[in-house]
Amino acid sequence: MALTNATSTRASSVNCDTLPDNSSAKALVAIDFNGFQLAAPTLDGFIDQLPDLAIFHANTNNFSGTISPKISNLPYFYELDISNSRIFGVFPQALLGNSLTGCLPWEIGLLKNATVFYVSFNQLIGPIPQSFQCLFNIGLLNLARNQFYGEVPEAVCKLPNLYNFSLSYNCFTQVCPICRK
Repeated sequence: MALTNATSTRASSVNCDTLPDNSSAKALVAIDFNGFQLAAPTLDGFIDQLPDLAIFHANTNNFSGTISPKISNLPYFYELDISNSRIFGVFPQALLGNSLTGCLPWEIGLLKNATVFYVSFNQLIGPIPQSFQCLFNIGLLNLARNQFYGEVPEAVCKLPNLYNFSLSYNCFTQVCPICRK
């Protein structure tokens, strides 16, 4: 894959570290190309060829193409940021049900252009962040089969483009009538 850079003067970040299962081996584990205006017809054959990669940040670039389902074979991979690019297509299904844990960060509500948010079949906990009411373009919001609790924010159920909202198999204490529809 050939990457071209238009005019960036930022320093990229490429990080090596020891692997969790081998204390002496060093490997490339993180890449940060945020804001470089890099261009490539695809990321296929790049990310998936870095077997020890855990983090790939490359937002605000001119990447296009789709995300290869091969990234699900990367054993340490857990963070991908390719926002503000020309990536298209379906996100690989094999990133679903990955035993994610913890609470949903409020920053997810800042994803103003997001149309799908699907985190079912994980081990996520906590309430739905109030910031989710800012996901005006979200059409499919699937939070099913986790351990969420508390109230389901009514404002989330009133999102203008929301056509599929799955909440089943959680521990919510209150679901308003609008959300029950």
